[in-house]
Amino acid sequence: MNNHKVKPRLVGSIIFLSVTGVLALVVYFLRQSFIANPELAERYANTTYRTLVRGISSLSGLVPFSLTEAVTVLGVLFILYYGVRFTRRLIVGPWRVRFALKRFIILGAIALLIFSWFTALHGFNYERRPLSYTLALDVRPREKEELKSATIWLLREAQAARSLLPEDEDGVAIPPVKTKELLQHAVGAYDRLAIVHPVFKDIPERQIKPVLLSRYWSYTGVTGMYNPILVESSVNIDQPSFLIPYSALHEAAHVGGFAKEDEANFLAFLSGIYHPEATYRYASLYSGLVYVSNRLYQYDKEAFNEAMMSLDPGIARDMKAHTDYWKQFKGPVKEVSKKTNDAFLKSQRQEDGVRSYGRMIDLLLAWHESMGDVSVGLEPMPLTDETLQDDNQA
Repeated sequence: MNNHKVKPRLVGSIIFLSVTGVLALVVYFLRQSFIANPELAERYANTTYRTLVRGISSLSGLVPFSLTEAVTVLGVLFILYYGVRFTRRLIVGPWRVRFALKRFIILGAIALLIFSWFTALHGFNYERRPLSYTLALDVRPREKEELKSATIWLLREAQAARSLLPEDEDGVAIPPVKTKELLQHAVGAYDRLAIVHPVFKDIPERQIKPVLLSRYWSYTGVTGMYNPILVESSVNIDQPSFLIPYSALHEAAHVGGFAKEDEANFLAFLSGIYHPEATYRYASLYSGLVYVSNRLYQYDKEAFNEAMMSLDPGIARDMKAHTDYWKQFKGPVKEVSKKTNDAFLKSQRQEDGVRSYGRMIDLLLAWHESMGDVSVGLEPMPLTDETLQDDNQA
């Protein structure tokens, strides 16, 4: 029998839509309660979220390659194939209206299911109490002198960390190990940080996966991505290799339940300077330096020039390699990607959109004020009983 001649049934599809609709409403109102009471969101992130993430990631983690990348590529092919079949069916098949209605009902139900899944595994975490409160950091407007002081400190420590790294033929810093091993070392960074800040104790940490088509991914300007549907983090490995550890630690923060981009950026910095490997310390110090020095340049070019007088030639080469790499990918694809990300972040109540990444500077400066010019370039941030006592009091 030709299935095209059978009258499409809508009852099952409508039930599917109804169930997913009710689930989406429950999730929506639950998020509203989290917005009203961030402590509830904090409790969720430290309990239910961690259980869900560990369960799902234990399955996605069995696959050694990026499922996100595979699903994206196969998804595009499927959409093209199914789009052609769907269009042909609408033109030549019987029961066209009913057929189309059933398909749209199913698509709507799937969209609602994805919304609920995404919110449970990422969206709720946007409503957690601010990280500045959790770590007792005094986030406030800063004077240019504080920016200048932090820039000079970051320059010094980045230079010290870089002195431990090899260089390529162009004099650009490179990791001493291959990319696969480098990414493996991202796991455990937050477990180590938890010795000083217990809030990070037992947060989920999973292997960060490389993207094989990273070269093409660079046209979007994206350096890493957390996929909450699969509970999987993937990193662009075509970018300058000395930057990869920072991207890995940023995505690891998302897996750990920190959704806000400024907080993930700051946590990548903070966990990086506690890391025993110079590659990770340099990536974090370098990234912090770029953020803070750019802000100083916007405030006071003269103060920026004074601070950068001590710029190490090696770091200058890295900065040039960093800039030159991304210059080659400027274009409409990158602009569309940026606008899409901006719209997404604003939909998650991040009013600054993509600018929220840069707010990590406020957290970094508050941390620098509390800790001072500590030495972390040659050795990771020390873990002392005194530090632990101060943190527990906070």
